[in-house]
Amino acid sequence: MAEADVELLTQDATVTAAKGSALRESCTLRDDSYFLDGPVCRRVAVVDFDPEGGRPQPAPASFLPDPQTPANGTYSIAGLGEDDPATLAVNAFGTVMDTIAMVEEPNGLGRRIAWGFDGPQLLVVPRAGEWANAFYERATRSLQFFSFTARQRWIHTALSRDIVAHECAHAILDGVVPTLYDAITPQSHAIHEAVADLVAVLMAVRSRPLRARVLAETGGRIDESTAFNSIAEDFGGPRLQQERPGALRDLNERRTLAETDPTDPHALSVVLSGALYQTLVDVFDGYAADYRRQGSSPEAAAQKALAVSGPLFFRRLLLRGLDYLPPGELTFADVARALLAADRAAYPDSDFPRSADGRGRLADRMIDRGIAASRDELLLGAPDLPPVDVDLEAIRDSDWAAYRFVERLRPLLGIPADGPIIVHPRVDATKLIYLGFEQSGASVREQRELLVKVSWDHTEANEVHRLRAARRVIRTGATLAIQWDSKQVLAVLRSDSADPASRDSRDAMIRRLLEENALVVDRVGATVRPTAAPAVAVVEGGTARIKANSRLLHLSGRT
Repeated sequence: MAEADVELLTQDATVTAAKGSALRESCTLRDDSYFLDGPVCRRVAVVDFDPEGGRPQPAPASFLPDPQTPANGTYSIAGLGEDDPATLAVNAFGTVMDTIAMVEEPNGLGRRIAWGFDGPQLLVVPRAGEWANAFYERATRSLQFFSFTARQRWIHTALSRDIVAHECAHAILDGVVPTLYDAITPQSHAIHEAVADLVAVLMAVRSRPLRARVLAETGGRIDESTAFNSIAEDFGGPRLQQERPGALRDLNERRTLAETDPTDPHALSVVLSGALYQTLVDVFDGYAADYRRQGSSPEAAAQKALAVSGPLFFRRLLLRGLDYLPPGELTFADVARALLAADRAAYPDSDFPRSADGRGRLADRMIDRGIAASRDELLLGAPDLPPVDVDLEAIRDSDWAAYRFVERLRPLLGIPADGPIIVHPRVDATKLIYLGFEQSGASVREQRELLVKVSWDHTEANEVHRLRAARRVIRTGATLAIQWDSKQVLAVLRSDSADPASRDSRDAMIRRLLEENALVVDRVGATVRPTAAPAVAVVEGGTARIKANSRLLHLSGRT
């Protein structure tokens, strides 16, 4: 195991400077093989370009090995300014590596993530050019961070931990649920944005110095606009030509689905991310009250409560829920069910008070936002099924065994009786589960799980006449979670995206994309066919299949 020490910005530079000092913290990065000049390691590599001419540049930051253990060392940027290429490279690289580590910990996914593209390395471009934007792009396997001028200074998105963590989360989610990348349902796109914002929240709450600063400034509260729920504080205001810093998005908004443009994924995302952030506030308040009753001072109670509710409860809830998501087009209700089912699997003790309370509060927040009508739609109990009588190792390793297994379970998984299916690569993860109450010393043990995901085509009527197709095909699917040792089924989750409301939202989204020339219709057999487009509708035999590349999220200049 190789290690590299770095110093990273904890909060956007303008915001921290306005408070008297830049907030930085030291971080140790780890890779299973090596660190090299770049920075470069086996999983992540910085690629530097001259932002004006686009010419490749030498590695901006040098790896300084420890004389005693050469595999370990530092990327030092001491004495370098914010505009220096090495500063941008080290901050972007370090934040990406730290984000990946946070996601993969046993209290998160509990496994090594795979990218949504072929290849082992995610490329990081810290000087991608002059533009008020940043994005993840599967085709180039890269995170691209741009710079722009505002208020007589350069603003570098590579220096914003919120933005870097946000874009890294897009790459992570693309690896966990790759079918979302070509989704057309607006809520599917919004899920990408919401998850990316919430990962940025997790990275902020994970920082001890930032936790201390925020709680000191707010008197121990997190329900106001703070560095936790304000995404990209150094970016939003300048991008919108405002004189003062302003967040790109504020997750403290109380927006509902009925109040939101159903075709705008960025606006929609705040409905979901806001509901989840409010759940974090609810759980934080509950823990803080518990600690105060136990005799802690208000300040100490707030610190303890945030350390538990953020890095522990909220990370576990969000990240494990991603693993449980079904493949294909998704809705916010699908996300809620996956999060709740994964949290229940993490707390098999039904008497665990804080976790059960947290699940109920999350369900209520989803109801408040118009995502669901009742708790019964979301709080699905564990399936009352006998253990599966199969060789889980064979199902994990053999496509043939996995397809045979899934064919037997078509009714359980909601798969149509006929028609082809895709059984996706199985996920073998070992996660921590909890028995008892955390504050009184919960019993913690490992739980190995096998996740089996299957998807299939769903054909629906097409009401968008400009496509000139009577039907269109969308992808839908299901996830089966199995406890490895007991072979007990932990959860069965099916996509809800074939419902009439989702179909109507797809109609509206397709019309909007056609009006904005962001969707090109490609008729198989036509004499002239487009060669490139952000989104393409392939029409054959009266049926349309839309490939809505997630680059659409960035065409308007929003992260």
